[in-house]
Amino acid sequence: MKAKTMLLSASLDLDEAKSYLSNTELVSIYKTKNTGLIKQKIYSYYTAKKLLGKKTKNSSISYSKTGRPIFTNEKYDLSISHKHDRVYVGIVDEDYRIGVDIEHCNAKLNESRFIKYFLTDEECIAIENFCAKNEISVSRALVIFLSIKESFFKCVDCDFKPKSLSIVNILKQGSVKIKCSKNLKNIMEKRKLKIHYIKVKYDKKYVHSITIMKKK
Repeated sequence: MKAKTMLLSASLDLDEAKSYLSNTELVSIYKTKNTGLIKQKIYSYYTAKKLLGKKTKNSSISYSKTGRPIFTNEKYDLSISHKHDRVYVGIVDEDYRIGVDIEHCNAKLNESRFIKYFLTDEECIAIENFCAKNEISVSRALVIFLSIKESFFKCVDCDFKPKSLSIVNILKQGSVKIKCSKNLKNIMEKRKLKIHYIKVKYDKKYVHSITIMKKK
């Protein structure tokens, strides 16, 4: 198994990106009235097809009932995330599941509300230690934790219940240690998913996270 990911700044010529998309995909994308979202989706689809290593319009992208992107005619699992002028896309062999997420480090969060509704008591301690160890602000650390959780729930493809996932530690190389609630473990067991790895990277502007699970 080898995951492929690509982080793209939306500075590419739009017509070049559109040339990778089928007419069906373009019609679907242009149904939205949000111009910014249209560009994000075009660049996301383009990036996904670039990861396949071939320019093809036969490998269309559609969405499941839960909003998960799906490749047609390709034996890969796919995940897409976009924020402002960046898109982050990941694909992995069909024997695995992938979830990716990208967030802006300067995202405006209500810290007290976020901590109350998104973090477990154990995570509050982990956040404090993480900030002290890495010399970063609480607000930035919260965005990092949020991104990790987003990628995880995208991978499992279930309702986003942040307190059912507790981030215990983030190691220097970006590997993430977590604890799951009993209910979340049951969901993963029913879907025959086992955690392969969870990683996060961040710089001054963006955080991007990836979760990969093995299908049992």
